[in-house]
Parts: sequence; structure tokens; C-alpha cells
Amino acid sequence: MAQARAFIISAAIALTAGCQLPVGQEDQRAGATGQGKSPTQVVENPANPLAAYIKPPIADEFNPDVSDEERRSPRPRRGGRLIVRTPSDIGTLNPLLINLEPEHIVLSYLTDYPESLVHRDTETLEYMPRMAAYYKVRDYIEKRDGMRIEGLVTTESRNAVSIIPNASIWTFLRSEIVSSDSKSGYLSKHFARPVQGAEIPYPAPRPMAIMIAETSGALPTIHPKSELKTWPKASGKDGTTQTCVRRRCIYEFRLREGIQWHDGAAVTMENLKCWFDTMRNPRVDCAAIRNYYIDIEKLELADKMTAKFTYSRPYALALDYCGGAGFLPTHILRPERFRDDPDGYGEYFNKHPMGQPGTGRFVGWGAYRLEHWTAGQEIAVVRNDNYWACKANLPYWDANRPYLDRIVWRVIRETTPALRELENGNIDADFDVEPDTWLLPQTKSAAFTSRFVRAVHSVPSYTYIGWNMERDPFKEPLVRRALTMLIPRAEILRKVHHGLGYMLEGPFIGPCADLTVKPIPYDPSEARRLLRRARWIDRDSDGILDKDGKKFEFEYLVHTAREYHVRIADVVYQSLARAGIKVNIRKVDFPVMHLAVTDHNFDAVRFAWGENLDTDPYQVWHSSQSKERGSNYVSYHNKEVDSLIEQAREEFDPMARWKILRNVFRLIYEDQPYTFLFNLEQPVFYPRRFRGVRFYQFQPGYDYTEWYESTQSRF
Repeated sequence: MAQARAFIISAAIALTAGCQLPVGQEDQRAGATGQGKSPTQVVENPANPLAAYIKPPIADEFNPDVSDEERRSPRPRRGGRLIVRTPSDIGTLNPLLINLEPEHIVLSYLTDYPESLVHRDTETLEYMPRMAAYYKVRDYIEKRDGMRIEGLVTTESRNAVSIIPNASIWTFLRSEIVSSDSKSGYLSKHFARPVQGAEIPYPAPRPMAIMIAETSGALPTIHPKSELKTWPKASGKDGTTQTCVRRRCIYEFRLREGIQWHDGAAVTMENLKCWFDTMRNPRVDCAAIRNYYIDIEKLELADKMTAKFTYSRPYALALDYCGGAGFLPTHILRPERFRDDPDGYGEYFNKHPMGQPGTGRFVGWGAYRLEHWTAGQEIAVVRNDNYWACKANLPYWDANRPYLDRIVWRVIRETTPALRELENGNIDADFDVEPDTWLLPQTKSAAFTSRFVRAVHSVPSYTYIGWNMERDPFKEPLVRRALTMLIPRAEILRKVHHGLGYMLEGPFIGPCADLTVKPIPYDPSEARRLLRRARWIDRDSDGILDKDGKKFEFEYLVHTAREYHVRIADVVYQSLARAGIKVNIRKVDFPVMHLAVTDHNFDAVRFAWGENLDTDPYQVWHSSQSKERGSNYVSYHNKEVDSLIEQAREEFDPMARWKILRNVFRLIYEDQPYTFLFNLEQPVFYPRRFRGVRFYQFQPGYDYTEWYESTQSRF
């Protein structure tokens, strides 16, 4: 879970255990009618506050064939295959061009992206080296003459700063320690010189990683602030709040030896540098990724195995993103041919067959390698028997993992054929079961449940209707609030989604959500009053509101990959028609809708976002991201929100950062650029023969590398 980047989900899945309901809001959720259940109340622990929102997964929780003894003493084995239904096609595997959930999922098995250099434990939230043997973090100060001093800042007074030059906070796995001396404080490691320092304990129990703040080497040097360059803090709107210290702004990673591309070429930091330079190329169509790296001043390679990121300003989630950076195969792309033509390289990269089906040009380095890929039909991967992690002695990775020989994602767009293929044995699992299918007597019958596990899981994501604020009448906040009041959200949740989820009022889930906001009710009378205040009135008595000679009429864009999307569109159509608003529903395939949305060529759209609990909303909500195909699709502009987002990016204290983001939540709630809909629970069917099945509260919510087939299964 290294990265927290928001991405578009074509399946509606959501609801983390950390989501709370404020007192008095029970009538707003589907559970008020007996469908649904109350979220878990959360008490944050200052030592590890995010852990309060994480429920440790239980292996095979929903499988009645698995005993407690088998859970305690699992016996994973290699072999077998898994065929999974996907309702939408895999359009690209280019790691910089993907933006959809199914593409992210497949790519994660072919590469270690987006959890490359650094791994974050899904239960303890502990950061640990992955492809990196170790990483180091440093501060820096800069003199007015331009000389920069890197190291660890020890003290900062009103007039001076003390720094230990070249010292770092090291992070490496405990398994890397060869020996230690408690008297001297020295630790000897497999991969680098001994380090003398003080251990910084993780809040997680029995951490697998160790952090050492160096105290050896040079003594601290003291620098008067009058000699140092200053920078404005994000919280200083007028530029008067200044700082002389760039804390945690340098991240250095040492790549493990022996990692190879699937074609046998060595993976080096030159591949990471290629990814970084390509991502920063404005001609490359990756604005959704680029925004997370805008504050990196430079990336330097000390050698082929060592990379150093230097940030121009602090970024609280820097380790997630530079530690989750990607790698590109330079031996295939050969970017040196475009050394003097960056625009040409950008166009070349966007069209390169590397990420396209049927070309045979894709190469990764992950746990699985590509076997075949037929556009619109299926994509198959097979286990990489030369996978580096199986040889690295990682404490969180079994040397025999992944266990399955083969995984296939088969495209079946409609739900009825999908269920038929499942029952006929042509697919093994469906992670995109629609609510109506979940409640069919057929899927609850003894014949079905004797073969398949029925499970429900949820991850942080939300569905919404986005109003394009570049277009009338959505420019007016009163109108947007009225539209939310006209849509019977609780009824949609109850009748269309059968209570599998919860209503929400803003863009965050868990610790960043402001749960004190008052839910916007379904209130057509109040909505009509707000519309009259905004001067939308039926002046010619034709049943449609008008203003300045224009009818209140707009196009509602919906994709056809989910049957319930069309049903929701019909409810919206009828509800708004009763208020004098004409809605023209346009049903299109998902790729067509995605292109229209990224080009801002729409009036209103039903969409969904997936992200992490500890989020950075810059990608979706900062005004700068409404340009150049960024993810601020509705062109939301709010200077106060921009300022708070920038401030949150620089705040390393998670509880303080979440407090800032709760203010962002409230401001967006007041502006209503979206009609926020639901956190939805996702029903799942999979065969009872599988073991090691865990459902996590991070995207996508499961990990097929943990799955294996039981020798004791009846099927």
C-alpha cells in the first residue's frame, strides 16, 4: 500500500471500518430500514492514529470449510489457477498512462508498482524496505550564498539551527543486522557500513524494520539564521511565515542486487530515473500521477543502484510516493534517441506498443509475467519463477509465494452471462457482483453455496454525481445544493444497492472526514425554494425551469458497464423532472465516458473515486488540477481549499494533517461540486477450494499472491 493516489474505479466498492455516523444521522442510512449495519466507532491512538481505522483481516473469514486450526497453521502450496471476471477491458498496461482500477490491479502483479522500493504493512502500517535494501532520510538547510548542508537537524532555536552534516535516519529490515554492540551503539549490516545511532521505535508491535538516527561522525554545526535562506510555509498566505529548515526533504534508496526484468535484463536505478523523467515530461498524458511529484526538485543517481530524491518543500506523504515510484525498461524504450527532443519523446511514449494488447512488447519485473493479452477478451499471467522477492529473505514474503501458477482476467461485461459462466465453471471468481445478483435466490441456494464462498468486502472509495462547474447552471452553489436535495439518495441506496453501503456527505473516508456536518436531506420543497432564489423559474409554464431565456436542461453521462448505473440515472431523471429540470441520459461505453470526462466534455456524470484513508486530495480538488487533463474534472476552484491542501501536504503530524483536511471536507461539502452518494460494500463470489483469502481496507482489497488451492477441498 505504498501509494495513496486516487484512481477511477469502474466498480463501486467502499466503506472502511473507520467510517463513523454522527449521532442523530441514523435515519440517513439504509440501515434505518434494517438493511445495513452501523460503522465502527473509532478512538485514535496518538502513537499510531491510523491504526484505529484498520481492522486486521481474518484469513478465509467467509469460507465455512476452513477451521480455526487451519487458519492458525496454514499449509500453502504451489499450483493451480484462478480465472477472474472483469466487467471492463484492460485498455493499457503502460504504468504512466493507467488510470482505471482494473488496469492498476493487473499491473500490480506484473510489476511491484506502486509498491516498489518501500512496502507498508497492511495491518501494522509499518514502512519497510522492499526493492530497496535500505533507505535514508535527511534534512537540509541552505546558506544565502547557495551552499546547501544536508544532514539531521538536531535543534532549532529562534536565532540558530544545529545540524549534523551528512547524517541520516536509516531504515532497514531487522533481518539485515549482522551484529550489534549495545555499549557503542554500532550496528553492522549486510549491505552498508556500520551505523552508530539511537533507534527510533515504530509504534507497531514487533516491527520488522528498524530506524536508526545517526549520531556518529561529525559533530553538529551551528548556523545563525541570519546566514540562512528562508522559505514561506504553506500556511503563510501572505508569505510572512518563514522557515530556514527543509525537514525530511531528502530520500535516498539503495536498490537490491539481482532484480531482473522478465526478459533477463537487470533492473537498476537508471530505470527509475527513466520513469521519473518521463513522468515529468508535460507531453506525457499522466497528469493524475505527476501532481504527486511536483515538489521534487531533482532526482540524482550516485550510481546505478542508488537514487536520491530532493524535495523543494516538505511533503508528508513523500515516502509513499518516491518509495512507490515506478521503473521503465530503458532497453526497450531507448529514450536516449530523443535526448534533444522531449516533445517528440512524449508523443512517442504515449503511443508506444509496450502497454498495448497484442504487441508482445510488455515487460515487467513482478511476481507474474505476461502470458497473453487479447483485447476485449482476456489477459493471462503466469508465475515468475525468477522473482527477486523469493530470494531476498524478506520477513513478510514467503519464498514460495506467489502460489498460483496462473491468473486470468476474463472480460464479461453483463451480469447474467457472468453468473452463467461462474456456475458452468468457465470462471472461478467474480469481484464485481451486482446487488441484484447477490440477492438472487439462485446465488443463496445450497447448490450454489456448496461450491462458492459468498463474501462482502469494502475499501475506501465513493460514488458521486459530478457537476461540471464550467457550465451553466452548475456554476451556482445554490443550484448544486438544490440538485442534491432533489435526489433521493437513501431510496437509491435502499432500493438499488439493497442497503450495501452508507451515504456520505464529502470526499474523504475515515480520519479525514468531518463527521459533524449535517447531512443534506432529500427535500424537494426546499430545493425548489433554492432554485427560485437562484432565479430558476418556469416563466412560460411549459413544465421546465428557465432563466435568462435558457431552459434548465442538461446531459447526464452514465456508462453501461454496470446495470444499476442506468437504474440510478432513471431515478435522477424522474426526481429532477418533477422539479422542472430536464435530464437527457446519455449511455456510453466506459472508455467513451472516461475520455469525455478527462476532456471536461460533459454536463453531469456519475463516477467513483478510490483512494486511501490517509489521503492527499491535491489530485482531485486543487484548482491547478482542472487543467491539462488533470483529475479535477468538475473544475472546482476554491482558494481556501487550495491553501489548506497545500498546508496539509507539509504537515507530518497525521492528526494535525487530518484536522486540516476535515476543514477541506467541510468547505467542499458546503460548495457541493459533487452530489456525494455512497460508500458501497462489494459482494464477491469465489470457490471454496481457495485458501489464504484476506480482505484488506486498502485498494483493491485483496492480494492473489496469497491465495492457494487446498488439497482438502471437495471441489
